[in-house]
Amino acid sequence: MARAKTKEAEGDWKKFLWDSEKKQFLGRTGSSWFKIFLFYLIFYGCLAGIFIGTIQVLLLTLSDFEPKYQDRVAPPGLSHTPYSAKTEISFSVSNPKSYESFVTSLRNFLEAYNDSSQQDNSIFKSCGEEEREKIGSVEYFGMAGYAGFPLQYYPYYGKRLQPKYLQPLVAIQFHNISHNMELRIECKVFGENIKYSDKDRFRGRFEVKIEVKS
Repeated sequence: MARAKTKEAEGDWKKFLWDSEKKQFLGRTGSSWFKIFLFYLIFYGCLAGIFIGTIQVLLLTLSDFEPKYQDRVAPPGLSHTPYSAKTEISFSVSNPKSYESFVTSLRNFLEAYNDSSQQDNSIFKSCGEEEREKIGSVEYFGMAGYAGFPLQYYPYYGKRLQPKYLQPLVAIQFHNISHNMELRIECKVFGENIKYSDKDRFRGRFEVKIEVKS
């Protein structure tokens, strides 16, 4: 009796999988499966068309040359190199390996730059005014010999119009920086359109911590 029920159950399962009498697969005929497939093909095709159309309409509102919204950060950005975690640079003058990674980073970064001529117009940059007694004299080396950022680099119109654009650089040398002391140095860039705010400490400036060990 148990074997008969088992065979009957197996027969029902096989019949549901493929019913040779009604030509049905999983309870549906070929035409029924085709209609379901065609319905979902059209349904998801319409969804994809609506999504692509929406993206295309949004792209028409964007400019290839400037951001649509510029009220967040109007002044140009300011950063430093070599990159360091938590903007902290620490090394020992007696241990070349402690600053080897910084030297390598600078050399790799400067490979993209050449000696092309620059204009005399520039935006000035200043560093370490608050720690002047501890860092000593400061010397700035800008592009083409100017201690600032050439104005010809602004505004930046993107890679489409300026495929070979390189961000302007200013190198800073501290001649008599104090050793074995943690110094926080703030660098600012000065320009007509740059307004500093106590609420945004990164607008037109950056802060880096430097420790030079003997």
